[in-house]
Amino acid sequence: MASHEKPTDAALKQRITELEQAAREHAQTEEALRQSREQYRLLVENQTDLVVKVDTEGRFQFVSPSYCKLFGKSEEALLGKTFIPLVHEDDRESTAQAMQHLYMPPHTAYMEQRAMTKDGWRWLGWMDTAVLDDHGEVIAIVGVGRDITERKRTQEALQLSEGKLSAMLASLADHVRMIDRDLNITWANETAKKRFGDDIVGMKCYEAHHGNKTPCEPHSCIALKAFEDGQAHTHEAQVTDKDGRALNFQCTANVALRDENDNPTAVIEVSRDITALKQAAEALNSEKERLAVTLRSIGDAVIATDRDERVTLMNPVAENLTGWTEAEARGRHLAEVFKIVDKASGQPSTNPVQQVLATGQIQEISNHTLLIGRDGRRYNIADSAAPIMDRGQIISGVVLVFRDVTAAQRTEAELLKIEKLRSLGVLAGGIAHDFNNFLTGIIGNLSLAKVDLAPHDRLYPHLNEMEKAALRAKDLTQQLLTFSKGGQPVKTLTRIDRLVREAALFALRGSNVRAQFAFPEDLWLARVDSGQIGQVIHNLVINADQVMPEGGIITISGVNMPHAPEAHQNLAPGPCVRITVRDQGTGITKEHLNRIFDPYFTTKQKGSGLGLTVVYSIIEKHEGHVAVASELGAGTTFTIYLPASPGQTAQNAAPQAAAATGSGRILVMDDEKFIRTLATEMLKRLGYETAQAQDGSEAIAIYRQAMASGEPFDAVILDLTVPGGMGGKETMTRLTAIDQGVKAIVSSGYSNDPLMSHYGNYGFIAAVKKPYVISELSQALEKLK
Repeated sequence: MASHEKPTDAALKQRITELEQAAREHAQTEEALRQSREQYRLLVENQTDLVVKVDTEGRFQFVSPSYCKLFGKSEEALLGKTFIPLVHEDDRESTAQAMQHLYMPPHTAYMEQRAMTKDGWRWLGWMDTAVLDDHGEVIAIVGVGRDITERKRTQEALQLSEGKLSAMLASLADHVRMIDRDLNITWANETAKKRFGDDIVGMKCYEAHHGNKTPCEPHSCIALKAFEDGQAHTHEAQVTDKDGRALNFQCTANVALRDENDNPTAVIEVSRDITALKQAAEALNSEKERLAVTLRSIGDAVIATDRDERVTLMNPVAENLTGWTEAEARGRHLAEVFKIVDKASGQPSTNPVQQVLATGQIQEISNHTLLIGRDGRRYNIADSAAPIMDRGQIISGVVLVFRDVTAAQRTEAELLKIEKLRSLGVLAGGIAHDFNNFLTGIIGNLSLAKVDLAPHDRLYPHLNEMEKAALRAKDLTQQLLTFSKGGQPVKTLTRIDRLVREAALFALRGSNVRAQFAFPEDLWLARVDSGQIGQVIHNLVINADQVMPEGGIITISGVNMPHAPEAHQNLAPGPCVRITVRDQGTGITKEHLNRIFDPYFTTKQKGSGLGLTVVYSIIEKHEGHVAVASELGAGTTFTIYLPASPGQTAQNAAPQAAAATGSGRILVMDDEKFIRTLATEMLKRLGYETAQAQDGSEAIAIYRQAMASGEPFDAVILDLTVPGGMGGKETMTRLTAIDQGVKAIVSSGYSNDPLMSHYGNYGFIAAVKKPYVISELSQALEKLK
């Protein structure tokens, strides 16, 4: 029996060392395995792709966090459950077929399926791998998946687009061909084949288009140009189809395919038959020319727009009014070219084109609309806007027709003003007539009362003041008569200095402007219509006052001129009186100086522009002349020349004569009883016998009766106007028929009536204006002797 040897201490130590080393290596191996498992866990948990492991029955053995997140379920809720219920019913069969491939080498399969996620059905793509045991049997399946919903949608959209493109190219009316670098046609759509033949594929492009074997020149071949620079090129060319017809085509070539070096390998050429279009264009150009000629001939302005209110057409009249040429305005918004505002408020007016587009109806513009031109000029316009309809009765634009009615409206306004003035004139004349009748009673009786008193009597000064006041009221009636009279002046010998002074002071009442007068004492008299010349001075002074808003001095002077200036053709030759009106205003520009007497010309915001026109007209009718001189910043001077009567000056004018007595029988005809009574009393004071008549018919009857009785009248005093009865003019005509030697005096409150100035032309010997005093009546009677 063998004996067992005890291990030595060294061997024991060696064994222990080996065991310790093995233990350390095992620990390291375990740690490495733990770290590997941890890394795998972290990799799977942080993987954005979906990772699952299922057994052969499809039950989950592992699910990644990303899978749980996508489906909105916890890991515990999924493990042990089959994935089949999550798959769309339509995709379950294809999924089962794909999984069958895992049982055959290489034991991998790719599948796509729809799954019900927390966000609804999503497309998932899976790469599955079978897990095999030591015998090669499938014991589990590991799948790595990804959400491919967006990719599927893109693919579907691409497939749809490709389908549409194929259908479009097949049905396209244009001719489409693919051409390679050798200019061979490699593909053509049906339209191209029908026009140029089914055999064009394989032909050279120039053979198909032009029917010849000669290539195009490189500079004219758009396919070669596209190959050369990679850009699109277009041109028009005449081509010949399979039937030999010459057609006009518009062709565009562009690169369609490139190789891996980005070099063009194919060009797509799209051609369109524009033969009918060119014919239509030629017809349209002819029509446009006819339209242009018509528009140029139309007196109204015409602007056409499209539906976006952009200008498409303008005629020359519209260009002149708006200040825009058609070339400048075309394409611009109408509101930029056609600026209209309300005349009263200055606010923008409603755009008529917008109204037409909104309603489809013709629109008329307001009568109070101003067009503001490009240069700032303003025009009163009247217009209408109408829709432009295409063949389908769809509005394609709007045509705006308008005209400048500034002059027409001004004329209408002036006619209305004239009519109003005429009506007011009639009213003023009637008031003045009646007022003069009343003043006749007042002034006449005052003159009678003064006859009965001595000048030193205590009542005489009071009567004198009353008479002065009444005579000033007479001046007021004279202004009313001046307003009511016609255009021709009724001239009387007048003191110009007094007339000018009174008119100027009247115009400056309440003004901060002062008038300064300079007249010589011997200033000649002039035969003028005092009312009209007063109006001239009034207008000039008002103008001067308005140009000096801060106040100033208007210098008015007069001077005698023995000879009229020869340069003024309208001025009557001989002596004249020169009157100057000088202001201290800002002056008038040379541009405006030549136009100031033009009707309606004014540089003021308010005013009719007729004031200086009236001045010019009145002076011209007096055979005078008016001139103007101005210096900017120094003021303006108006100079008036009037024919003078130097035989009698203002300083030696005869004083009022005393009443002269006489004898005889006088018939007084007046419609106012108190005037008949007053005249009768005056005549009795002067020594005459009287009879009265209230109208012409009664006067004729009394006159005829007096002649028949052998006691005829020595004279008659006839009122010119008898409302509702026979007046003095007609009465005088009938009396002359009865008695050729009748002596008559005409009397009237209408002192501006031409008959009162030219009474001799109507058979009267003298005239007396109402109101009158006893001395004036006496002077008229003296002319009968």
